[in-house]
Amino acid sequence: MRDFFDELISTIKQKTPPDTNPVDVLIAITPMSKEAAYRRLRREVDFSLEDVIRIARHFDISIDKLINKKETNERYSVEMFCVSEPEMMIDRYRQFLKEYITIFKQLNAASNPKAILISNIFTPDFHVHKYSTVMRYYVYRWLYKSDDLHNSVRFKDFRVPDDIVELHRGLAYELQKTNLYHICSQEIVHPLVAELGYYRLAGMMDADDINDIKQDLIAMFHQLEKVLSHGNAFQGRESHFYISRMSVANSFIYYENDIFHAVTVHFFGNGFYYFTDERVCQKFRSVLDSMINNSTLITVSGEKQRMEFLHRQREILNTL
Repeated sequence: MRDFFDELISTIKQKTPPDTNPVDVLIAITPMSKEAAYRRLRREVDFSLEDVIRIARHFDISIDKLINKKETNERYSVEMFCVSEPEMMIDRYRQFLKEYITIFKQLNAASNPKAILISNIFTPDFHVHKYSTVMRYYVYRWLYKSDDLHNSVRFKDFRVPDDIVELHRGLAYELQKTNLYHICSQEIVHPLVAELGYYRLAGMMDADDINDIKQDLIAMFHQLEKVLSHGNAFQGRESHFYISRMSVANSFIYYENDIFHAVTVHFFGNGFYYFTDERVCQKFRSVLDSMINNSTLITVSGEKQRMEFLHRQREILNTL
């Protein structure tokens, strides 16, 4: 049973919020003293069956999964975060950002945090709050894809609530603590430019709106060029940027540190699936390894390819 208790302790530490001591959680959900909790976490004493049940209920984990019970029809563990009530779209966007902040806090709580981002469209999540027009566009875009009623609101009249700006700043802060690997398509700006063309044709944006977004994007690519040239994005954390020679059909993020790994997969532009299942994560990691092997690293090295990539994105932006 030692593997079971090792897995249980690992899960307790993984699911405990970064600013909370696992010992305090155990004291709150089980009738044990502080010293007893420490002894169990150090594996000096095993948890009782009653303790295990209380812990499983509190953290919403499967005891079968902890003991690797094999079934004829295996199922994957997955959580889905998506929009359900159209009138609550802006609240759902807040929750969307909070969920990502929580995931990155959990990632950064252990050593060697790493996030690998796969994207088929330019998604400037890092310091987007510094580029107000682009941030406004991404929130507007998210709401539009979520709710047809939003069609009546023109971009010029749309404003981002202050608390959402702060949430974007909070997400950027957590990203600063993570080693980032970004794999994208060779013309990552093209889908974004096509979207902006659609919004203009639909009468939701005018030439001034498009130009304001364009200027922000140009500034963002100028900053990206600096990051690509030295490889350190924020606070000494590594940043690796790859151009894929394979088709990038979907967007997802793979998270990994010394005790935790997970995957979020985007769908329909306004929600994501969240996987922590070992088998699912291994499959995604295998896909990532294949994509990296079929990609060109343009951070620090690959200067010729880096300059060609940036030149091509600016060419596309200049068509706006």
